[in-house]
Amino acid sequence: MLNMFPDNHTVGVSDIRRAFLMGNALVTGIIEKIGASLLNEAV
Repeated sequence: MLNMFPDNHTVGVSDIRRAFLMGNALVTGIIEKIGASLLNEAV
């Protein structure tokens, strides 16, 4: 999944609460992968 969340991690949560949780998440895994890719390209 793009945001690196496990499937069904918000089961039982309303759509409004789900949007809040997703919008306020800090997704460091994506940033780490982008940084590693950029570093590999620069070398």
